[in-house]
Amino acid sequence: MNKRDKLHVPLGIELLFENKLLDKYKILLLLDSFAELGRTKYILFLEIVYYYSVASLNSKINPYIENKPQQDVSNLIMRFEKELPGLLLDLYGADLIEVKKEKQFKRDKIRVKITMEGRKLVVNFDDAIKKEYTEIVLEESYTNSKLIELRKGERYV
Repeated sequence: MNKRDKLHVPLGIELLFENKLLDKYKILLLLDSFAELGRTKYILFLEIVYYYSVASLNSKINPYIENKPQQDVSNLIMRFEKELPGLLLDLYGADLIEVKKEKQFKRDKIRVKITMEGRKLVVNFDDAIKKEYTEIVLEESYTNSKLIELRKGERYV
């Protein structure tokens, strides 16, 4: 018996809230935005969590986010942070990203960047969406304290 059988959730609802393919594309769009801006260094795991969260809270990218309770925002961030290692592993396995980690494996020390194959995949994405991701990367600056505020739902974009 799989997870879907136990919950009896319609497929459309499941895809809306648990769409790992969509999450992977969002990660690639985010990493591509860094590359577009000339940032060739590897991006830290927690930076990805931060920028992905900011993008997810952006009503132009995610119109369904408006008027969400604080707890829903916190849950969204925690869910993504929990799933991110698996998503990165899938993208790495498909040669869409490069992964760099310290000898002693710590999730927070993982660093990634998009490969040319990954950039080829997102080149045909809607320019308006790509522009929104690039603007977020330009306008927002990652700090650990900002991520903590987002996790608590104290900082709503």
